Amino acid sequence: MRDRYGFIIGRYAYNIITPGAFFVVPHYGMSYPGSYYVVDNNNYYYPQTVSTDTTYFESAQPVQLIFGGFGYVDDLSGRLSFYLNELCVDLHHNYSHNPNFNETYRGAYELLQTAKYIHDNLNQLPRDEIVAQVEGMEGYLYYLYDELSTWSRVERQTVGTLGLQSRLDLIEATLNHLMYDVGIKPTTFGATSSVP
Repeated sequence: MRDRYGFIIGRYAYNIITPGAFFVVPHYGMSYPGSYYVVDNNNYYYPQTVSTDTTYFESAQPVQLIFGGFGYVDDLSGRLSFYLNELCVDLHHNYSHNPNFNETYRGAYELLQTAKYIHDNLNQLPRDEIVAQVEGMEGYLYYLYDELSTWSRVERQTVGTLGLQSRLDLIEATLNHLMYDVGIKPTTFGATSSVP
């Protein structure tokens, strides 16, 4: 499966991810063996889409997420931390020459710290605190989309296999599923120009 920029985001048997799915969050090695996606405004989690075996395997059926069900916060906040960390490392090494770098990097790092805070303190935080933390992330993400849309890359160090816009799309997809899982409907559709 490729994203809209042509980068490979996951390898799947033909019948795993439903055609027409969007906000696809692919499996990532054995650390995150399942995948998320949206079809017909319903969020799904496919528990096992990665295999260490090279032969075809039959995966369990996808599970429909419950809006506000808090069933996948641990997994999604962990993935979000991972993807945001990769973004920050890539920005640091390959994009520091762009205008507004310090402010933009600070926004990306703030998102990373929020995702880590949720993931690391999930069992101690009340649900309303988790909702408040997740709710604050959306505006920062679309601010990053705006700022990074015109940035150029000077290759100093290879970080992962995705391009900048592909990383942002993957972060957006993961955040979308996290918002759904904690009971938040997205309020922003597309990039905004205002700083959150």
